[in-house]
Amino acid sequence: MLRRPLASGVQSKNSSDGYDCAAPLGTQGGGVLITKVLKVETASFCRVFSLIMLQESVLTGLLFLLGIAVNSKTMLVGAVIGAVSAGVGSRLWRCGAQGAAWEGGSFNGALIGIAVLYYFPLAMSSMVLILVGGVLSSMVYYRMLRYHWLSPFTAPFVVSMWVILVVAEALGLTTHLGSATSTVDGLGMVMVVLRSIGQVMLQENGLSGVLFVAGLWICSRRAATWAIIGAGLGSTLAQVFDYPVDLILAGVFGFNAALVGIALSSRFPGRVIEPLFGIILTVLITQGFQLTPVPPLTAPFVLAAWLVTMGDWLRKKSIGTCIDPAQ
Repeated sequence: MLRRPLASGVQSKNSSDGYDCAAPLGTQGGGVLITKVLKVETASFCRVFSLIMLQESVLTGLLFLLGIAVNSKTMLVGAVIGAVSAGVGSRLWRCGAQGAAWEGGSFNGALIGIAVLYYFPLAMSSMVLILVGGVLSSMVYYRMLRYHWLSPFTAPFVVSMWVILVVAEALGLTTHLGSATSTVDGLGMVMVVLRSIGQVMLQENGLSGVLFVAGLWICSRRAATWAIIGAGLGSTLAQVFDYPVDLILAGVFGFNAALVGIALSSRFPGRVIEPLFGIILTVLITQGFQLTPVPPLTAPFVLAAWLVTMGDWLRKKSIGTCIDPAQ
């Protein structure tokens, strides 16, 4: 779909890690080299979290981490462990991947860590699931990179989390989920939008949503605007279609719409039809998942983004202006 090095579909701005691992310690000084490595790795780690919403910014990543922390410090721990385990997997599958490759292979692991602790209480079993899931997500990510025209987005997270839930059920692990209480009118709708954006990282919290929007705004005002449009329109359409109110309140119909708005507005800059159509698709796909025992996670976003992009490619191909889905 997009010929780009990162699963998020964001072009990497970093041509290197900023230090030469092969340089002798004596040429830079051991302390100086260690300091440089720590700074670069810390910045890279923060960018991992910004990639969850298809951005690439250290400050954006920091605000996303803060947004997770204000709602659940437990999930923050899970996110960090998941990102690290996926990073280890990235180095295994890519034989020492660094920089953009490490980041691209790690953000799905961060989502795994959050999701596992969303579904299951903090315990040794959940920690094992995070570690295994992080490594699995990185493997799926690098497998999908073989298809250069298909941006993985959060598909490795979705596939890996579905596997984890099946394994957990087989092991007899029980889930624990909360419920939303609010009204979908006036200020209530504003909170639904913010909660929807927070739900991108499974944070059903308005303040988390505010911090996520702030992080997006710092990196890309277009992304922040489309996240709000997507969350608002997705939730409104779900209400119009008379879909379950408790799911609307929880932001279930808004967060995938926010993600697809961000992704397609970047893929089709200056165009509104594609992002809007993608938003409508996510709402319909999300409701379709409600008719099955399979949790949608971010699958509606991934499927809608793929469908819209492939539809555009088929349209161009039919008039002879495109021969590659990456174009």
